[in-house]
Amino acid sequence: GIHCVAAPLLDRHGHTIAAITIAGPATRIPASKFATIGQTIITAANDAARAAMAAQQLRDLAANVASDVGAHNTFVEGIADQLEALNHGDAGNNAVVMEAVAKMLDANKKLATRLEDAEHKIETQAEEIRTQQSEARTDALTKLANRRAFDAFLAESVEKYARDGKPVSLVMLDVDHFKKLN
Repeated sequence: GIHCVAAPLLDRHGHTIAAITIAGPATRIPASKFATIGQTIITAANDAARAAMAAQQLRDLAANVASDVGAHNTFVEGIADQLEALNHGDAGNNAVVMEAVAKMLDANKKLATRLEDAEHKIETQAEEIRTQQSEARTDALTKLANRRAFDAFLAESVEKYARDGKPVSLVMLDVDHFKKLN
């Protein structure tokens, strides 16, 4: 017979958006291993959901920073317009100019703080993405490099040898009943 083990992939609201499924002959996916395989699938699903959420948070952060910069520009343009109106030379204008400059400095400090916060959040998200990329190239059960890591290494190696003008070869073996050798 055939066995199938699956886990849902959830969005940030907890709604199911997909499923990760492993199916195969009952001899390769015995019922005794359902819990272990299921946990591996759940971990993979959670990792995928975390990566999707990290990407969404980066998009949201970029939109917020763009909005903050736009609001800051509008504010500074308003102050510049006020200063332009004062060009007619009144003795009381010095106080107005000083107040306008103080407002601009305050606005700049607030924007700098928001940008520093955004930079920190981006660095945190970048680290999360690096972790996800590493985990995506590692088998959850064996902690060894998986097929994705192999494919990337192979592509890099072939490109390097082609660039260096050196020959390259690859030998692959398909060992039946590997468990007997293991």
